Amino acid sequence: MHAPLAALRLHLVVPVLLAACGTPSADPVAPEAATAQASHEGHEGHAEPAAQAAAPDADGWASYGDAITATDTLAAKALLDAPATYADQAVFVEGEVADVCQKAGCWMVVTDGDRTMRVTMKDHAFGLPKDCTGATARIQGTIVGKPIDPETVAHYAGEAARPEVLPEAGKEGMTYELVASAVQLKR
Repeated sequence: MHAPLAALRLHLVVPVLLAACGTPSADPVAPEAATAQASHEGHEGHAEPAAQAAAPDADGWASYGDAITATDTLAAKALLDAPATYADQAVFVEGEVADVCQKAGCWMVVTDGDRTMRVTMKDHAFGLPKDCTGATARIQGTIVGKPIDPETVAHYAGEAARPEVLPEAGKEGMTYELVASAVQLKR
């Protein structure tokens, strides 16, 4: 087959295949973009956030996302005792990482020992290292209430290294999560 004819066939076949898969075919010459989008299914169409290679500061804290501006730290125990009290409020909390998204590092679960809370990265703008379970985290963000949706719980369970610590598992009604604009980790 002649090279120009093969290129023409590829140019015609790729959009048809992409359309059949339900993947946008605006750029038939860039199948890697379609592959990247398909690999992030379930992440609301966002690109996979990269875990920034954050070098720890002099105190051992590696930073992700925006710079931390808060000064008053709230203990995870205080937040987990009464999360509704902090709804729609900005907080700066410290706790232990119990789990992290194994697909994109786009969420984590913090714990005070026996209770947990989900932390999502604001606007999917950054990710965390997938191996940060057990690290101490400082998180700056806003507490939001969300209805528990079984489909979303299943989605999180599919990305978890430790599904037994998911805050929403086996519950109904409302849950609270921390939408983080900045995270610091110390191992």
